[in-house]
Amino acid sequence: MEEEKEKGAEASLKLVNTPSESSSIQLPQFEAREEAGQLQVKRKKPDQVNQSSDFWLKQEDVLKLIGSARSLRDRCILKLLYFGMLRRNEARSLRIEDIDFPRHRLNLHITKRSKPRSVPITEPGVFDDLRLYLEKRATGWVFVSKSKDGRLSNTAINDIVGLTAQLAGIANPNPRLRKLNPHILRHSFARHLRRQSPPIAIEVLQKLLGHKSVSTTMNIYASADLDFMEEELKRCSSR
Repeated sequence: MEEEKEKGAEASLKLVNTPSESSSIQLPQFEAREEAGQLQVKRKKPDQVNQSSDFWLKQEDVLKLIGSARSLRDRCILKLLYFGMLRRNEARSLRIEDIDFPRHRLNLHITKRSKPRSVPITEPGVFDDLRLYLEKRATGWVFVSKSKDGRLSNTAINDIVGLTAQLAGIANPNPRLRKLNPHILRHSFARHLRRQSPPIAIEVLQKLLGHKSVSTTMNIYASADLDFMEEELKRCSSR
């Protein structure tokens, strides 16, 4: 039955065109924070440069990763982490009742700060796979297990991402981390959205990611990365 599901599921991944992940060369970086209702920007300290947020996956690696999923369930999880930019706990806490199939939205109720949010997903393959995976189930956790609360654990999701990455031959671009982690999929799609033309607005990205403050989103995604600056220099010099 699982084989029939796999054959019937088409992963029509429509990825935006963006360059590769961030370079390891260190350039001055800045951070933003809100003070007295105003946005303040200051230069980062040296020990704040090249953190985990400076690394993300190429889109072709994301495609390869999703295509290497061992099961329909695993593929659904990977797609939600990427296209939905869900946190690991948000993915494991997703309920069937939270999925708005007609509108292609997820209505998240169990979030980082217990603040519900709705996430639209424009990749139709996400909902096609979810329909196949859920079959006739209409209520309850999307990703069930034999645990006490009946849902997958955070460790299980870590293992799904890590093992699938090994099968796909994809290493974590962060040299300090040995395995690929779920959060990098969320972060990678956010980076890709910021690199498309025109880029997604910071305020919209903040709502999609569920950040409490727009300054958090700006600290990570507002500044130009090295690849983009290099491309702009080449474009200007070729005129």
